Amino acid sequence: MSPNGGYHLSLHPRAFSDGGSYGLCREAQDHAAEIKLRAERKAGEMLKQLERGKTGPQIVVPGGGRNSEYQNTLVEIDTSKGQANRWQAVASLPQEVFDEEVEAAKSDTDRELTTALMVRRSRAHTAQTFAFNPTDDGSARNARGATGPRTDRAGEAQRFR
Repeated sequence: MSPNGGYHLSLHPRAFSDGGSYGLCREAQDHAAEIKLRAERKAGEMLKQLERGKTGPQIVVPGGGRNSEYQNTLVEIDTSKGQANRWQAVASLPQEVFDEEVEAAKSDTDRELTTALMVRRSRAHTAQTFAFNPTDDGSARNARGATGPRTDRAGEAQRFR
C-alpha cells in the first residue's frame, strides 16, 4: 500500500515479471513516446518559422515585450531556449529518417524512444550531411568554411577518419 492508504501501481517496465505484461507496458510506453516526439517535432517546425530578431542582449520593455516573435513565443509557452533548440533539432531530421528511427527504437528492446535519442540522430545526420568529401576538387566550400581539402607539407591531401 502507498503512504496515503491507496494501492500503488508501478508502471515501470521492470515491475512486471512475466514477458507478456512487460511487452504490453513497453508497447504503451513507445506509443506515448512517439506521440510526444511527433508533438515536439511539430513545435520545432513552428518555432523555426518565427522571426528571430536581433542578436545580442535582449532589451526588455515595460509590459513584458521582447525583441522578437520567437522570444515572445518562448516566454508565452514557458519554454527554455534549450528545449526549443532540442525540438528544432528533432524537426530538422527528414521525415523518412525520423520515421525509420521511431520504428527502429520501437523494435529494439534495448533502446528507448526519447528526445535525446532523436537529437543525437539529428546531430549525426547533420554531421553526415556536411562531412568532408575527399573527392572534392576544392571548388566548393566545406562545412568549416575553408576552401579545398587540407594538405600536408608535401601538398598531398590528408585523409580524415
